[in-house]
Amino acid sequence: MTEEIIINEKSLQAVLKRYDELEQENKELGRKAFLAEQNVRTTAATFCEKDNKIKKLEQENKELYNDGQTEITRLCNENSKLKSALEEINRVVKLAHKVEDYLLGQDYTDLVDRIQNKINEVLNDSEC
Repeated sequence: MTEEIIINEKSLQAVLKRYDELEQENKELGRKAFLAEQNVRTTAATFCEKDNKIKKLEQENKELYNDGQTEITRLCNENSKLKSALEEINRVVKLAHKVEDYLLGQDYTDLVDRIQNKINEVLNDSEC
């Protein structure tokens, strides 16, 4: 048994019209897909660029941190040497205080007191 397909002009026009509609929809979907792909590529490129900038900034931050730590260590060592020197001077001043009344008089005592007060102030303000 064979079926006959009857095609008339009206049904052919309807089929051709639907074909044209589907072809237009397909073109529009293709255009939208192309634009979406371009958007994805642009977004990915922007992400990679920002990721590279972040990595560069992280490296710079790490280097600055290490430089800062090195400088802190250097300053603490220098502070330690200065503190040690001031402690030695303070010992000498204390010794001088013991003998000053016998040898030099009140003016020298006031000067030694001011020096000793300043030394104690620096030693007490020491942070490292």
